[in-house]
Amino acid sequence: AANPLMGYVGGVLAFNLVCTAVGYCVLAPALRGLRARTIATYAGVALLAGTAIVGVTLCFVAPFGARIGLLAFAISAAALSAAGLAAARFLPPLVRARPATAPSRRSTSRHRTIVIVPAIVVPWTRQ
Repeated sequence: AANPLMGYVGGVLAFNLVCTAVGYCVLAPALRGLRARTIATYAGVALLAGTAIVGVTLCFVAPFGARIGLLAFAISAAALSAAGLAAARFLPPLVRARPATAPSRRSTSRHRTIVIVPAIVVPWTRQ
C-alpha cells in the first residue's frame, strides 16, 4: 500500500484550517472594521461557513461531471476565498461593524414571556 500523504489527524486539521480560512474570507465584508480580538471570536462561525460553502460548491459542480477530490476541493476553496476577499475590497461596506446596544429591560422581559409560555404549554397539550 502507498504511504498516505498525511494521517487522519493531520488531514482533519488541514481540512478544518482550510475551511476556516475560506470562512473568514467569505465573512470578510461583514467583519471589516472589527478589532483582531473580536474577529478571532468568529472562528466557529468561519469554520461552519467555510465548510458549508465549500460543500455546497462541490455538490453544485458534481452533476456537471467534475471529479470531486482534493484538486476540486483546493480549486473551490481558492476561488471562494478570492471572491470573498474581492467582495471585501471592492464592494461598498453594506454591513458596518457597530457596537451592539443593550435592549431595554421591558422588551427583554416581554420576549422572554413570549418564548417561555409556549415551551411550558405545548408539552402538556400532547397527553
